[in-house]
Amino acid sequence: MLRRVSLILVAFATLAVLIVLADIELLFQVLNALPVSTLALLLGIFLAGSVLKSFRWAFYLRSAQLDIRWRDGLTSFLAGMTTSPLPGGSWLAPRLAQEHGHVRMRQAAPALFVSFIADALTLPLTVLALFVILDQPSYSFAIPAIGIALGLVMLAMGRSTRVWNLVARLLDRTRFTRGWLPKERDIQRRVQALMRPRVLLGGIAFSLGATLLSAAFMMTLVVALTFRGITPGEALWVHTVSETASIAIPIPGGFGVTDSSIAGLLNQYGIGLQRATFLALVLRSSEAGFRVFFGSLVLFVRYDRFLLNVLDLRGRTRGAYKHACKVPGVRQAFGPVVNALRTRFPRSIATVSDSPPIEKPTLSD
Repeated sequence: MLRRVSLILVAFATLAVLIVLADIELLFQVLNALPVSTLALLLGIFLAGSVLKSFRWAFYLRSAQLDIRWRDGLTSFLAGMTTSPLPGGSWLAPRLAQEHGHVRMRQAAPALFVSFIADALTLPLTVLALFVILDQPSYSFAIPAIGIALGLVMLAMGRSTRVWNLVARLLDRTRFTRGWLPKERDIQRRVQALMRPRVLLGGIAFSLGATLLSAAFMMTLVVALTFRGITPGEALWVHTVSETASIAIPIPGGFGVTDSSIAGLLNQYGIGLQRATFLALVLRSSEAGFRVFFGSLVLFVRYDRFLLNVLDLRGRTRGAYKHACKVPGVRQAFGPVVNALRTRFPRSIATVSDSPPIEKPTLSD
C-alpha cells in the first residue's frame, strides 16, 4: 500500500509542479530567448548545486551510521528532487533511501530535521554578515532574527529530550501543529545522534556552499534578463533573505513568501516591480522545472525496480501470461524472455513456472 501511495505521490507531484507551480509557457519563452552560453551556465550551476546538496544528504545518512553507500545516498536525494517543490515532497528521499541496504524510512527521516536546522542557522548568519558588510537598513534584519531564534530552538530540541518534549506538548495544543513533530522515540534518538559538532559544522559548510550556488543561479538569470543586472553581494542578499523568510514564516514550501520577498528586494535595487515579479516567477518556474526533469530522470533510471514493484506487474501480468501460454508456440517463443525479465525484476515479473503446462495436441483434436 505504501509503495502505491509513493508512486501516486510521484506522479501527482510531477504533474502539479509542471502544471501549477511552474509556468511552462513562460519558462520555454525565457529559455528560448537566452543565449546558449547563458543556458549552459545555468544548467551547470543547477547541477553543481544539486550534486552538492546530494552529498550533504549522504553525509547526514552516513553520520547517522546507516548502512548505505555514498552513491546510494546521492541518487536517493537526486531522485527525490522529483517531488521536492511540493509540500511534503521532501519525504520521497528518505523513502528511496529505504531501497538500499537495511535502511528504513524512519531511520533516514532525521536527516531532514538536521538539514533544516543547518539551513536555519546558516542562512540567517549569512544575512547577519551581509547586513554588516552591505550596510542594510536596521529593519531588514527583523525576519532573519526570527530565523536565528527558530534555528536555536530546534538545535536545543535536537540536543535535549526535555526541550523536545516541551515543544511537543506546546504543539499538541492545536490541531494545526499537532503533527509537526514525529512521535517515534527512535527518530528522536537518531536526531540527537546527529547533533554532534562535527556533523553540524559539516552540514553548515554544505549549506553555505549550496547557498552560494543558488545565489549564483539567481544572479546569472537576472543579469541575462535585465539591463541593470545585479552584483554578487546583492544576489546573495536577496536569496538569503527570501529563503530565511520562508523559514521564519511556516508556510509549506514557502509558496508566496519566497516569491514576494524576491520581487520586493529586487525592486529596491532599481528593477521595476513588474520586472521583479516576472523574474520571481521565472526563478520559481526554472528551479521547479529543472528539479522535476532531472529528478525524474534519475528516478526512472536508478529506481526502476522500485517503480515496477509499486506497479505490481507480477499480479497484473500473471493472468495474461497464463492465457497467452495456452496458444501453441507462445511459451516456447517468449519463455526465455520472461525468465530473463524475472532474473532482472524478481518481484515484478511472473515466471514461466507460474503458468499451467501446455497440453500437446492429440489426433482427436
